[in-house]
Amino acid sequence: MDSFFAAIILFISLIPVYLFGSSPVQIRGSAMEPTLKANQYYLTSKVHQSSTLKRGDIVIYTPSQKKIAHVKRIIGLPGETIIFKNGRVFIDDTELSEPYIVGETQTIQGSTHIQADAPFRIPEGEYFLMGDNRPRSDDSRSYGTVKAADITKKLGICYKGCE
Repeated sequence: MDSFFAAIILFISLIPVYLFGSSPVQIRGSAMEPTLKANQYYLTSKVHQSSTLKRGDIVIYTPSQKKIAHVKRIIGLPGETIIFKNGRVFIDDTELSEPYIVGETQTIQGSTHIQADAPFRIPEGEYFLMGDNRPRSDDSRSYGTVKAADITKKLGICYKGCE
């Protein structure tokens, strides 16, 4: 019976959080592994100004070519130049430290939108996003940068399925 009351209290306490800008999201797919795993649930917060976005943030957006929201990490910021060299990411000629990437997922390949060893300048007001599981992520490498206005939420705390 105690777990029933605990569940009710949790539900009631989450109502104001949801009403004032936070909402739950379920992770689906493997594009953000090992950081995020399928069937984990997170609270999110609304992005009210793009000035609050920074490199490394995990965000939710809907690409213009798709109807489904995606969860990816901000890799490149507006005005920066990104290049993939020897399987690594470089921002303005400095290698990006990515401690969240492990094993083979760290190797970067070029794709439709950006080719390996070809510098790409990120347009103002747009972001370069990638999944942490690079071989299994459909991201800015294939469909281009994402406008700040299309990034609607930041990922917050995990509340179900967390390890």
